[in-house]
Amino acid sequence: MMTWTTQLPSLWLYLISIAVLISFVHTSARVFKRIKTQPRRLGVIALNLLGYLCVLLLLIDPQRSIDADKNVVVVTDQAYLPEPAENTAVYIYPSAAIAANIPFKHLDTLSELTLLEPEMATLSLWGHGLHAQELEKLSPAVNVGWEAKPLSGIIEPVWKKSVLVGESWTISARYLPPQDYPANEIYTVSLEDIAGAELVSTRIKGGGFFSLAAAAKISGPLLYRLIVKDRDEKTVAKEEIGISATPAPPLRIAVIQSAPSFETRYMMNWALAHNADLRVISQISDHKYLQQSTGTSEENPSASIDISLFDAVDFLILDGRAYLALDTRQTTALDQAVTRGLGLMVIADSALADATPQERGVLFRMVNIQEISNREESDVPTWPRSTNELALPVLGVSVDAEGFEKIITGRSGRALNIAANVGLGKVALTILRQPYTWAVSGDQSLYSSYWAYLMEKLARADNSSRL
Repeated sequence: MMTWTTQLPSLWLYLISIAVLISFVHTSARVFKRIKTQPRRLGVIALNLLGYLCVLLLLIDPQRSIDADKNVVVVTDQAYLPEPAENTAVYIYPSAAIAANIPFKHLDTLSELTLLEPEMATLSLWGHGLHAQELEKLSPAVNVGWEAKPLSGIIEPVWKKSVLVGESWTISARYLPPQDYPANEIYTVSLEDIAGAELVSTRIKGGGFFSLAAAAKISGPLLYRLIVKDRDEKTVAKEEIGISATPAPPLRIAVIQSAPSFETRYMMNWALAHNADLRVISQISDHKYLQQSTGTSEENPSASIDISLFDAVDFLILDGRAYLALDTRQTTALDQAVTRGLGLMVIADSALADATPQERGVLFRMVNIQEISNREESDVPTWPRSTNELALPVLGVSVDAEGFEKIITGRSGRALNIAANVGLGKVALTILRQPYTWAVSGDQSLYSSYWAYLMEKLARADNSSRL
């Protein structure tokens, strides 16, 4: 309820009102004596009346005051929706954080409250959804109170909202259990797709941080669920995670090999399944090559292994013999293409291991290749987010070089693939052999994950599709 107040005490207000009334009556009497025309008399009297009223308002300075407190509640978290109370206005802010069907008014900005609720005496903020900077939008005259339950559940989530199809994305967050739960309870956090299939999980203590990674398999808006369960498999928290996946541009890959191999046969199937543009050039005799690309093959006595090929692809793979067979012109063109952004991986073999540093060229001259066995060994390759348990053959050498990093390691910590930046591009040397074994054994997802990881790490940056 609002009342009018003035700057003057009531006694002075009465005296001034009487004085104004007497002055108005006296002035009106003189107007009747001096002005003979009736319309003019009325006009002058009306103007005098208006003038006296304006002077009176200036003297008393009327103001509105609030006799009864009106409480305004702003809810910033859906977990704190109040029951409507008498003489209380409820607003929702920010609208994006709370479902649109909540039966309360939604605010676009906090500054709207001053206009919408001029009778507001106190403002109560409910929940944890407001930033401190947003409070600065309120008038300092507003009495602000904050009511919020202790935080619990999945909080502080961070994830990439837009990804490419096949690209791995990670969500990091923290889980705070309710206060009545044991302090050292162990929880299982899992990420599920919309169909309820578990993609990945981890175990944490209450209050701990976690990170889970998955890959978008199809394009469009995708919905995932974060689920937290206690040791009795009871769901204690659940949140929905949305991302947008867009189709990636086809990755352009070329393989140059000294002889046809089983590996490229499986790579061709993989490329067709993942919309990659794969071109394979295999030497079948001294001066004859077999060229294959996504569904076609032809014999070509003079394959175009030159700068036009290197600049037309994002990722180039050569075996050791094919790399050493490049002539001076081709080697120079390859060096220039890598500097301009091409990703290059050479598969080490006995020919490359026996070559001198000068024969390995500028790109791999500084790589130290030492023989540690006269036969092939095996190791379990691991890389970030891999779930591999199957050992693959590896060349019986060790590789290392200053400026190169391990991008794939064996379970023992041995470097199986090392890489380095060269200009805008990257070069890698791998001793890993026959990764198609994963596909043969039926684990197509692992085989695909292996190549997708290499493309992500090594392929040309301006067109690096995630497969």
